[in-house]
Amino acid sequence: MEKRKALILIGIVSAVVLFVVLGFVAGLNIYYSNKWFPGTTVNGMDVSGQTIDETVKKLEEAYKNYKLSIKGRDNGNMEILGDDIKFSINPESKCKELFEGQHSSFTFFPKGKNLEGYYDTSFDEKKLNKLLGDSVFIKGDKSYKIIKPKNAYATFDKDINQYICKEEVAGNMLKKDLFFKAVKKALQEGRINIDITDSKEYPDIYEVPGVTSENEEIKNEIEACNDVAVRYISWNMGEGDVVKITPLKISKWIKYENEKIKEVSHHIMDKKLK
Repeated sequence: MEKRKALILIGIVSAVVLFVVLGFVAGLNIYYSNKWFPGTTVNGMDVSGQTIDETVKKLEEAYKNYKLSIKGRDNGNMEILGDDIKFSINPESKCKELFEGQHSSFTFFPKGKNLEGYYDTSFDEKKLNKLLGDSVFIKGDKSYKIIKPKNAYATFDKDINQYICKEEVAGNMLKKDLFFKAVKKALQEGRINIDITDSKEYPDIYEVPGVTSENEEIKNEIEACNDVAVRYISWNMGEGDVVKITPLKISKWIKYENEKIKEVSHHIMDKKLK
């Protein structure tokens, strides 16, 4: 009898606890039915506990004095002011879409996360194209010179008396069409800064050298030329006349063509020795 009463009591307590928990969970869901869940960010902005209207107003205020900062190679920087391109943003439709997705199903304990999406933005594309076309990244100025990429090549180094690879120059010349495209995408996303030196996000935006220091032909040229040029020879011509042949002299007589050292005639050799 006592055991039966204990079981009934446990059952009643469990039912009460379950009722309280369910009531608490239901209350949370009702409370957050028109608010973002705690811990929610939209494109990095904390919107926890806000209504959609509050979020829209906050976003519109944040983008009131909008500007996009662009970072490029060689400490290149430029800013695009929203007023200069008639930039405007309408975040309401995207916020509603993200909000409905978060509230699409019942959850025991509402918990947010970072939600991402593109807002409805607009800007004057002609004004933007003109601004970008005249920008420091395209035309350069006194403090920011446009440097074309240069190929790596084999050359004789007088300081160490042997052939080395003169490394390529990456330069900072942009592919205009891809640069314009990247900026337009950033504006459409409502971003406030982009770094076009990020090779993962913008892998092809800069012009690149056609030949790099990893080129096998350059390595072969250096090896072949050094095999011939790195020699020190002294000829005793008699009567105290000594002719010395150095790697520097030899480097002026040889030429690498068609994957081999070009032969130099004895006539030229003799002329050089004199």
